[in-house]
Amino acid sequence: MGFYKVFLLNFLLFINFPFLLQCEEREIKYIKLIDEGRNLKDEEVRALESQLVKEPNNLEIRSKLLAYYFSKGLKDKSLREKYQKNIIFLIKNFPKEEIFQYSIAHLNHLLDKEAYFEAKNLWLENLKKYPEDIKIISNAAAFFTLSDKEISKELYHKAKKIEPENKEWPYKLGHLYSLEMIGKERDEKKILAKKTIEEFEIALKLSKNDEDKFYILTNILEFIFETEDYEKAKGYAISTLELAEKFKDNWNYGNGYFYGNILLGRISLEEGNLEKAKEYLILAGNTPGSPKLNSFGPNMILAKELLQKRERNVIIEYLKLCGKFWKLGKEKLDKWLKEIEKGLIPDFEKHLR
Repeated sequence: MGFYKVFLLNFLLFINFPFLLQCEEREIKYIKLIDEGRNLKDEEVRALESQLVKEPNNLEIRSKLLAYYFSKGLKDKSLREKYQKNIIFLIKNFPKEEIFQYSIAHLNHLLDKEAYFEAKNLWLENLKKYPEDIKIISNAAAFFTLSDKEISKELYHKAKKIEPENKEWPYKLGHLYSLEMIGKERDEKKILAKKTIEEFEIALKLSKNDEDKFYILTNILEFIFETEDYEKAKGYAISTLELAEKFKDNWNYGNGYFYGNILLGRISLEEGNLEKAKEYLILAGNTPGSPKLNSFGPNMILAKELLQKRERNVIIEYLKLCGKFWKLGKEKLDKWLKEIEKGLIPDFEKHLR
């Protein structure tokens, strides 16, 4: 399965990281099943559970129920237990299935505890039994991404050796390093940012078409500023914005346009060009949006840096522009605007990442 689709679907289906290309029939099936499962009614769930007793290997039913249990399980212990048992059954019997590329098929070492460690041991057994099976390696690496990053990292390195020409593995490894940057201090973040960009650059070189390159470049823009190599960062930002003109109808266009301008704005500020930084902020605010931006909102780090220089008016204009695509964030945007008008710097929380 294309790695870009996995990350976008994780955003759409419950979490973040990342990319929708042309879906194959099999992948469309899982996307539909997961979406249908989230919206099941109680009587439909009971009917599917009864059917699953008779057909335990029916992956369509399991996928729907898995999505339902995932969406409801945090508030219902019995559903969380069903969710755990479902995943363990799948690991035992179908470790090569694409379902493991989605976050709904991952257990958490804190939330699921005993079930997680049972699942972990099952994955380790599968890896020992099938040490060169790329599907099992990929699924296990995805499963361990949040709870056992070192195992996931080791598996992606192994996948790179098995398939050195496949851009999927360095891309996913780069994504893994980027997750490790969260909460780190400047020096450690810089080291991880360099590792992130190195892997993304390998994926970029292995890409055979401009569309794939556009997706990877967009992700590079989110992390390259932390490397403090501003000349390289500027080059990537300009390249992304130029390439974006070829993909104005692509769902990722809004991301590339937004992050390209945010990055150029931050570099301008670093170079002491305040007016240019403000111009780039407004350009970023004029993005048409994207599935990611529309759901999770804009990055506010350049806005905060300008607020620290008492540039309130441009930030107010920027937030109003963001309101055009971030409908879900209206309440938060209104709160920030009121605080800024009072001369305060809001707590932008996760929007600074």
